Amino acid sequence: MVTRGHHRGGMFRGGRSGGFRGGRNSARNSVFIPFQPFDIEHCEHHFPRMETETAEDSKLGEMLLQRNKMLVPNTDTIATFDSMLNQMKEGLMKLTDENAETEDKCIFEEIRKIGAYSNETLIEGCKEAEILLQLKEAPKLEKLGSLATEIATIMGADYKVETDEENSTITVSNNANLRLCCFVTCIGGKTKGV
Repeated sequence: MVTRGHHRGGMFRGGRSGGFRGGRNSARNSVFIPFQPFDIEHCEHHFPRMETETAEDSKLGEMLLQRNKMLVPNTDTIATFDSMLNQMKEGLMKLTDENAETEDKCIFEEIRKIGAYSNETLIEGCKEAEILLQLKEAPKLEKLGSLATEIATIMGADYKVETDEENSTITVSNNANLRLCCFVTCIGGKTKGV
């Protein structure tokens, strides 16, 4: 039998059994406690000044310079890459001459270093440098072979020229297996028409 004012479980409706909301424990502290802004002049005794340079710092700097010399390729490697680039650049820029008697004439907008070769961050053991061959007009895929033939003629028999039509690259390598990877592209607005 259920008596008046009781649940079936025997609890009073609206009684004190559930506790009450907003008791003393849940009251928020409304007192404002001001905090001073951080000032190095007031906190200087907590942050003692250090010497500008110690013996350990000097030794660490010497070790970093020594490590950097170990990572940077020797000057002969860089000079070889520069020589290959200059030889190729001089020959390719002749193709931009308006009086060139060839139907496959390629007019270059820019020929420059890119990647680690441009940033001078090549590391020892790296045998490949990257350059960009930017054309004024969007090249057709079949023109990649003719451009590679022109580069082979410019570089001479001492260099090997290979093409990769899938990635639109031409690789030029010498007898020491140092390679220039040439990315063929065009001016940005004309890539949509390729």
